Amino acid sequence: MFKGTWGAAGLALTLTTVTAQAEPVSPTGKGIAGGALLGAEIVVVTESFVGLSNGWWYLLGGTLGAAGGGVGGYFVEQSAPTELSLYMLVGGMALVIPASISYLNATSYAPDLDGDNPNDVPSEVDVDAEFGKTVPTRLSPSLVQVEDGSLRLDVPDVQVSDVYTRAERLELGMQQQTQVLFPLLGGRF
Repeated sequence: MFKGTWGAAGLALTLTTVTAQAEPVSPTGKGIAGGALLGAEIVVVTESFVGLSNGWWYLLGGTLGAAGGGVGGYFVEQSAPTELSLYMLVGGMALVIPASISYLNATSYAPDLDGDNPNDVPSEVDVDAEFGKTVPTRLSPSLVQVEDGSLRLDVPDVQVSDVYTRAERLELGMQQQTQVLFPLLGGRF
């Protein structure tokens, strides 16, 4: 009896056929999105190879490149085969990470480690030798940097440190506290 039940189920499965029909892919939106991505990425990668370090140029160039690429993608959608719009979208998505890396590499903070620059100053000056406090003399990166009349966004230099030195705790009888410094605006005025 058990054998007959499985036989009927197997017969029902073999008689049932499933048909799948593929619908044609529409190029609408794919060419515009792919063109916008490719346009922005081409401009950003070119700017990074040229050596621009100001983030505002990347914002302006990437926006204009995306606009031009989007317009070009629209015309590709209208006149070219559907596959080209799909290839543009896939290519644009594939190049997001390399373009982002080239942007970050070009705009990252790079101090002069050789000492060739006469404008370099020591990174710290000993202000209070008795308690061992030092004060940084260089500008640490903040979220918004203003230098030489230019404005740029940067990765802030977040610091976690003790509030009191050992001598201050012994002298004042204070319990140690921890402070978090998150610079928002930095520059020379």
